[in-house]
Amino acid sequence: MTARSAVACVLTVVMLAALTILSVPPAQAWTIRDMSVEITVARDATLDVRETIEVDFGGEQRHGIYREIPLHESGRQPGGRRVRIRVLAVTDGAGDSWQYRARRSGRYLSVRIGDPAVYVTGVQRYVIRYRVENGLLFFPDHDELYWNATGNEWPVAINQASCVVRLPASPGSQRLQANAWVGPQGSTERAEVDLGENGAVFRSPRPLGYAEGLTVALGWPKGIVQPPSLGSRVVWFLLDNVFVLVPVVFLLAMTIIWRVYGRDPAVGQSVAVRYEPPGNLRPAEVGTLVDERVDTRDIAATIVDLAVRGYLTIEEGPSGNLLGKRTYILRKTAEPGSRDRRGELAPYEKTIYQKLFALADSVTTEDLENSFYITVGTASDQLYADLTRKGLFLGRPDRVRKVWLESGWFVFGAGVFLLFIALSDESGSFPLEPGWALAAAVCGLIVVAFSRLMPRKTFSGKRAALEILGFEEYLARAEKEDLKLQEKKGIFETFLPYAISLKVVEQWARAFEGVLDQNPDWFIGAEGPGRFRPVIFARSLNAACSGLGSAMTSAPRSASGGGSAFGGGGGFSGGGFGGGGGRAW
Repeated sequence: MTARSAVACVLTVVMLAALTILSVPPAQAWTIRDMSVEITVARDATLDVRETIEVDFGGEQRHGIYREIPLHESGRQPGGRRVRIRVLAVTDGAGDSWQYRARRSGRYLSVRIGDPAVYVTGVQRYVIRYRVENGLLFFPDHDELYWNATGNEWPVAINQASCVVRLPASPGSQRLQANAWVGPQGSTERAEVDLGENGAVFRSPRPLGYAEGLTVALGWPKGIVQPPSLGSRVVWFLLDNVFVLVPVVFLLAMTIIWRVYGRDPAVGQSVAVRYEPPGNLRPAEVGTLVDERVDTRDIAATIVDLAVRGYLTIEEGPSGNLLGKRTYILRKTAEPGSRDRRGELAPYEKTIYQKLFALADSVTTEDLENSFYITVGTASDQLYADLTRKGLFLGRPDRVRKVWLESGWFVFGAGVFLLFIALSDESGSFPLEPGWALAAAVCGLIVVAFSRLMPRKTFSGKRAALEILGFEEYLARAEKEDLKLQEKKGIFETFLPYAISLKVVEQWARAFEGVLDQNPDWFIGAEGPGRFRPVIFARSLNAACSGLGSAMTSAPRSASGGGSAFGGGGGFSGGGFGGGGGRAW
């Protein structure tokens, strides 16, 4: 054996020894000589529990013990069933009362028994009486008590353990089902069961070691116990799961915040039909102001608007594949500003135009794939800035949305993270219950949902938005409006980009069916010259916009309630209600 191998062997032995030492529970100078539990099931489904715990402190001086009883069913599911426990008395079994204090501590009811000013030694008996509500399970074919009688969290051995369950009526032993288990959490080792006419007696067949317990299950026919009313169950649920109300309250709070900081101001006017776009707003600005976001249709409308204004032509190519995806060719026809009747190009328009023809005077939609999405992002940024600078938004909509969206996802992520920790915690040491973590996650989703509503227009912006809606109504209902449309030369093409941005291009084109007979000189269809049909043209243009949108936004892919103890998987030690443990103090 080499020196290196010898060192490795020694380290392995030392690590195994350390793990063995750490896994052994700390030695305790006291023991539980006997723990017997009596459970009386009442007709109204409440449980009267009497625990008799006989402790031997030996020569060690102690004040007494803590008895810690879980307030919910085994497991930590959010919104899971909980019990309501009220301590009635703590005595020594001979009629004398012990001083005690019962209070909720996390997911436990912690009962401290003993006088802080008095020490006791030797054998002591603690008889704890408490009443339990919501501690039974009700199934379609039977009712059931599934109870961890001793608990699996005592740091000492329990020499003897037993449990007696009594029902309010006598269905007969033949109509009862009973099971019991002993051992550590999850053990299926069976305990002793004696069925009677109105209940059962359960006993551990051996002393229980560290972190071992006795769990019992008794099932009986329907009708012996009256289930709690729906109202009682709802009240219990809300009292025990206050976190359920948190998202509701938070939703109301977010609604108030939106009304104060996100809702557009009232301008004292309604939507009225308008026969032209408001002010000097261009198609992309119109679409963005209405829905407070820049989408691909706004960018496509800008390209069509540039074509209408003489900067480029759009040529419809043949279908390029079996799926019928068509390629479109954009050809440059003028330099920026040289042919514009409406002043210089806006910054976002100039960005789009220059990037389209940065390498050549013609470009196909296929050329734009996997690269033009960056330009779309830049143009969108400039468009938001322009609208805010014009005083139409209080703050840039994209940034307002981003702040709320990121805040919401952060809260959601934190809630999910805490939920995972809470559900993974078997010891109960984590201070936050799963339900509160789940409530935080839901609140985060509420913020995410509100993020799209938080951008706020100014008074001028709101008034312009109403005017845009009136203009949209005119575009959509043009066939029923002014029949002098045909006399207004060029109105079809001029308003066409706005119709694209407002998603009413086919309705707008329908008004000119039979009126126009010439294809716009900036659009070259795949079928070549022929009779011009505005509706067919509009559909082709819609397809072109969709193709442009898909090409412009494509980015390259980067490299690579409780279950029955008698069915299903059955019961086990540590399952059901009750349980817990305790310690000396």
